[in-house]
Amino acid sequence: MKGNLTYVDWTVTPGPAFISEKHLAIFENDIVSNEYGDNCAFFARKFKNESSGILQYIDNNLRV
Repeated sequence: MKGNLTYVDWTVTPGPAFISEKHLAIFENDIVSNEYGDNCAFFARKFKNESSGILQYIDNNLRV
């Protein structure tokens, strides 16, 4: 499988899942493994409108 630059969590039905705190540990790894293969995730989707804390954490700690 080819990697994808966008991380999408399809483990829920209906998918995709909203990005939450549980996903932060996944993003902290250099390589993300998902249904598209192993890759570096530069983008993520799907965030709730109330996700400002998660987005702030990503901006402050995970941006290169």
